Amino acid sequence: MPLQIKPPEAGGSGRETDPIQYPAGRATAWTGDSRASYSADMRELHDVKKLDDRFGQFLLRVRCPACGASRDIAAEALARLVGWSMSLESLAPRLRCSKCGAKGSATVTPVGLPRPRGFTSNPH
Repeated sequence: MPLQIKPPEAGGSGRETDPIQYPAGRATAWTGDSRASYSADMRELHDVKKLDDRFGQFLLRVRCPACGASRDIAAEALARLVGWSMSLESLAPRLRCSKCGAKGSATVTPVGLPRPRGFTSNPH
C-alpha cells in the first residue's frame, strides 16, 4: 500500500497520513522470507558432538521449547560441572530452564564464538 497524501483542499494538510506497509511473508525468489533468521543458521557448528570438540572454543545455545527462553553458555562452564567427555545429547536432558523450571526437554545447539569488536580478517 503506497503512501496516501490528502491534498490541502480535501481537508488534509498535505502530509503523509499512512506509512508504507508491505504484506508479511512476501519475498522475492532470491531473498527468501524476511522472517527467516540468517545469522542463527550461519553460526551453527554441525561437527561438534561433545564438549571437548574444537577444544571447547564454542558456545552452547540452550533453548527451552516450553517457554521459548534461550541462553548462550560457554562450553568450558558446563565442562567444569559435567566433564569434557559429555556428549551434547546426554547433556540436554540434565538441563533445567531458569525461566519456567521445565527439565529434560532443552535443545542444545553448538554455535561459534562471536568475533571481537574491531576484528578484521586482513589487518594489513
